[in-house]
Amino acid sequence: MPDLGADRVYVYEVTRKRTTGAAQGLAVTPYKAAPWIQLPPGRGPRHVAVSRVNEVYCLYVLNELSNSISVFRHNDGAFTFVKEVSTLPEGFDGKSTAAELILCPTDETIYASNRGHDSIARFQRDLGTGRLKRMDCTPCGGKGPRHFSMMPGGEWMLVANQNSNNIALFRIGKDGALTHVPDGGVDIGAPVCVVFE
Repeated sequence: MPDLGADRVYVYEVTRKRTTGAAQGLAVTPYKAAPWIQLPPGRGPRHVAVSRVNEVYCLYVLNELSNSISVFRHNDGAFTFVKEVSTLPEGFDGKSTAAELILCPTDETIYASNRGHDSIARFQRDLGTGRLKRMDCTPCGGKGPRHFSMMPGGEWMLVANQNSNNIALFRIGKDGALTHVPDGGVDIGAPVCVVFE
């Protein structure tokens, strides 16, 4: 659970517990081996994604304030820092904050949104180490990409641009590259979330 103000990601263990009779519930307790992960000051962790790489879990932390993704590996009860990568292209010196993080079902591509730079950053993931390589930053089709989501099937992405009052449509290529479909979106007041059921 990311805590933006404390620059921490709190870690909890979820276990099933028996209650009276046949009913069962869930118990949520701090993870004893590592109850939190401390990030450097000013990162502002906002979202996390977890994936398995070669029998080892990798944790990807999207940092809102520093526009970056911190990568950790979980092994033998501990979280080990791997690398931090920027969600912004080199040379950008404007104001921006990161908002959303998605790990594709294939586990090879990760996307992050930049509000201010107004783009969706695409990363290629090394399935051997979990490390990320930024591939490109595609304009989000509006302003202030607060949230985005892949449609079922993984061929399309919808981006909720809060500050331009629109949802933009993108085609997802086989390599994960995004292509904006100019007439495919919809105008809607200050969208902040896109969910499929």
